[in-house]
Amino acid sequence: MFQPNPGLFRQVPGTSFIWHEITLTFAADSDYRVVEQRLRTAVEAALHDYSKDLELQRLQMERSLSFVSIGSLAPGIRFCFTTVGLEAVLRFPVESGKAAEIDDRVAREVLRAINQEPKLNVVAADAPAIQLRTETAGDRVA
Repeated sequence: MFQPNPGLFRQVPGTSFIWHEITLTFAADSDYRVVEQRLRTAVEAALHDYSKDLELQRLQMERSLSFVSIGSLAPGIRFCFTTVGLEAVLRFPVESGKAAEIDDRVAREVLRAINQEPKLNVVAADAPAIQLRTETAGDRVA
């Protein structure tokens, strides 16, 4: 379960997933619906082979935390307008032991989605990086 202190968390017994996120900034004139659809499709394709294992972990959390309603471990995207453009924060669950493998798949699928025609225009804000994201239960991206 996530603790209130940043960087410190304790897994629910029987689970081994963590949240990672990628932040990308697109040109301000980007159609957010196209960006959202492509990113969502990309991460769902990358996680497809892991979806059964993640669902089993979600069910284990429900059994362990019977007093808490556990939502889906589905990826989420949050948008924000910045001075540089449209910022998209893509958050997704990874199995701890397969994090590097899953990150690689997600990165490849996201790059493929960006380069589809018509290409999405990623602008240089910060270099995209996949980051570990610790959070409290109320901080998840929908």
